[in-house]
Amino acid sequence: MSALSMNSGTSSGGDFDRLCDAVAAGYRLPEVSDMIRGCPFMKNDIGSDAGCFADRELDRLDPGNAEFDALMFALFELTAGPSASDFVIAAAEFERAGERRPEVFAAYNTAAARCYFYSAVAGDADAVQKVAGYAVTAFYSTALKPANVSSQCRGTVAWLLAATQKLAVPSEWTRETALRFVAIADEVSGPGRQLLERMQEARAHLPFGDETAVDSDAGETHPDDPSKSGHSEPSPRTVAAATPEAEPEEDDIEGVVVMSHVGNCESAEGRRIAAEFRAIIGKPLPLGRLPDLRRVRAQMVDEFPHASSAIDTMLAALPGPASAPLPPVILVGPAGSGKSRFAARFGRLLALPSETYPCAGVPDGSLAGTPRRWSTAHPALPVSLIRRVEHPGPVVILDEIDKAATARTNGSLWDALLAMLEPSTARTWRDPYTESEVDLSYVSWIATANDLELLPRTLVDRCLVVPFQQPEKQHLASLANRILCNMMVDQRLDPRWATPLDGVEIAALSAAWTGGSIRHLTKLVRAVEHSRSRFDVRH
Repeated sequence: MSALSMNSGTSSGGDFDRLCDAVAAGYRLPEVSDMIRGCPFMKNDIGSDAGCFADRELDRLDPGNAEFDALMFALFELTAGPSASDFVIAAAEFERAGERRPEVFAAYNTAAARCYFYSAVAGDADAVQKVAGYAVTAFYSTALKPANVSSQCRGTVAWLLAATQKLAVPSEWTRETALRFVAIADEVSGPGRQLLERMQEARAHLPFGDETAVDSDAGETHPDDPSKSGHSEPSPRTVAAATPEAEPEEDDIEGVVVMSHVGNCESAEGRRIAAEFRAIIGKPLPLGRLPDLRRVRAQMVDEFPHASSAIDTMLAALPGPASAPLPPVILVGPAGSGKSRFAARFGRLLALPSETYPCAGVPDGSLAGTPRRWSTAHPALPVSLIRRVEHPGPVVILDEIDKAATARTNGSLWDALLAMLEPSTARTWRDPYTESEVDLSYVSWIATANDLELLPRTLVDRCLVVPFQQPEKQHLASLANRILCNMMVDQRLDPRWATPLDGVEIAALSAAWTGGSIRHLTKLVRAVEHSRSRFDVRH
């Protein structure tokens, strides 16, 4: 049974309808998870909702505790005509308060998510990314009731589509606009319906036991009044941004026969090619299992602190627990932001073999292979990769896909990709070199691009477009020390030999780099390392 058959409608159950009626009438304040499912703001108005929320939170804070002064000031701003920036400031203050009080991090994180929700509706694109990431963690939480799984999934996918610029967040969050936003999730062209199916199937594999149980730390416990509670959403620190790894079973994951034969193998050339592909012809190649995605997320966020939204979006798209493919992904972001290294690292941490294909200037469709009758004959890139690694689901990284040549004299890279990206045709894709059908449906494709407008719509519509943010100055220390460790690895040295950058060195880098290109930051870190070597300042 398809995962979507669980509930083909929107969040329109009787209980949810009554909740929406009560919220719209102003009788109660909705939870963040309810709003993600399509519940409106209190009185259908962002100001009324934010004001009521701020008043409630102010009542819980101790005005005599200077630790909360900045948070209290931010909440006062929400009580009278707040702007999108006021919501972001309040969210940041809740996050800081949560960092200071780890024991109630979940409650403050939920409050921050609510403020980002306000800001997203007020038009802040960065806040949309935050809400999407939070929605993913809520969907994979044990706090989510089974009856709400389908509607929560649609809401989460809607926010993921909005984060990838495939869906616009309504400027007013009323009963009508909110439900329309959620309902359209599986109508958007591209990967919307795929995400719905994959996420519900992934959640079905979670080892929750009793799904109605609530996380021990999901409810809000306020530091100044532990008896007051009202939040039930999870913290991303306690719930993975994607499917946790299920307990393995011996025959849980079957192998995949990628190629059953080589065509025209009676000829000498056919026999040679059959011998070349002997290791995979007719043999089930094991998919393997995904590693613990909580650890993958933690490692990725540590290495790419500026890309947490992209990390959450991509992990959410994994069907788990087998190493089944991502939907085709296009990482879109400024040059030098680290997209290529991000893609390669993502595949490596998922324990998947990968290969990077530089697309800049590629003048033809040779990625899809060439017929064996030609002197330059070769199999398609994914077919060659599968043969070499003997794995049915490697990762192919299409670097700078927007810079491929546009002439079609000898075929086009973009056109060659279309059939390989479409699941229905990828299963029986015909390789011109082996002259046989090859199952490419388990291959994961990750493309990087600076400008989405340069790509044909037919290609973009087949992909999950994931915005990739540029790093900012606040990420400098983490990125610089990571670059220093990578330099040690490049020199075939143990990265633990890299002496962390001290305060003086960080200050010098900060004066020269205020955010932007990681390539530029790498050059600066190399200069610092050269200075260390030159003046022998190692300890």
